[in-house]
Amino acid sequence: MKLGILLIALFPIQLFAQTMNLNFEFDDLARVSKLYVPTGYDEQNEYPLVVLLHGLGGNGTEILQGSGLIAEANDPEHPFLIVSPTATVQALFDATEWNEGVNPLHTIDDVSYINALIDSVMVNYTINQERIYCTGFSDGGFMTNRLACELNNRIAAFASVGGTRASSLACSPDRGIPIFHIHGTADAVVSYNGDNLFGSPFLAALFMSVDEMMSDWIEENSCVADIAAISIGDDTEAYYYTACDDESEVWLYKVNGAAHEWNLTNDFNTAEVIWEFFDQFSLIVGTEEIAENSNEVVVYPNPSSYSFSINNNSSKFNYSLLDASGRLVESGVIPTGISSLNVSNLPSGMYFMHYINAENVAVTKKIQILQN
Repeated sequence: MKLGILLIALFPIQLFAQTMNLNFEFDDLARVSKLYVPTGYDEQNEYPLVVLLHGLGGNGTEILQGSGLIAEANDPEHPFLIVSPTATVQALFDATEWNEGVNPLHTIDDVSYINALIDSVMVNYTINQERIYCTGFSDGGFMTNRLACELNNRIAAFASVGGTRASSLACSPDRGIPIFHIHGTADAVVSYNGDNLFGSPFLAALFMSVDEMMSDWIEENSCVADIAAISIGDDTEAYYYTACDDESEVWLYKVNGAAHEWNLTNDFNTAEVIWEFFDQFSLIVGTEEIAENSNEVVVYPNPSSYSFSINNNSSKFNYSLLDASGRLVESGVIPTGISSLNVSNLPSGMYFMHYINAENVAVTKKIQILQN
């Protein structure tokens, strides 16, 4: 089973800011991360969550402390939680690296790990599942763009700094994806023009230039492409593509003369403008549209507390419900039509519903229980 041990313990709810470890086993690997809970956290309210990804050779602690996002998270006007995981060490660079699609030797499933990491935060804290965001620097920026392609059903908006997108990735999202990118034109690590990576022209084929990536996102989102630059201070050209699919937007901050760093200029605060971008967007989740005469079984809302509704347009079926460790917790029959699955006796966590559908195909649906 992919998930391994989802969570080690419930965390105490505090009204003061705190940083804590959030460590669990995933795919037989011990994975570590830091979780920041803002000042005044109240479990009766729902909070946004920002996933923060470090660069090559970094770790979750360093970028959490250095990004400036903690100050934004503690603003009483818009408090949010931050989870900052650490990537695994890879032999190619002998350093922590995300499986962002650039390194062909990297085999760790970081997309699924980050998905499970979001689940683990949601089990213990009241997170607004429509307001989960992701940002990253350098290699974390590359990973942010991979998640924009592959985990946009969980994450509402994305912002990358100094890291573009692997050229190997196929990216055809089913919705408009809000994207914000910040990059310095004098970046000697990830070249703005895409002509070298770590100073090596040989590696240039592995990633997109800034202009190539932005053009791709503009096309994917069907944005109006002819946008004039707006000056921010002395060195930054800001491009705002706001006429895009699904009310998404694509932003680019081109910082002339800036190097490879998170805080590229004094003309704007990186953490502040990223939150300004995120704060506009929400993801509609928890419901699914069912086509007429479809045999699809839909479980909603998901996550849920106490009970799930099940819309079964096919014949009745037997189901088994397993917890995250693979233990059978209950079984029964789902009738045709709309029915209810009572889970009030089960603790919070991730569960897996197994059944055989009308086409005699084994199906597994992941559901999340969030008890108050």
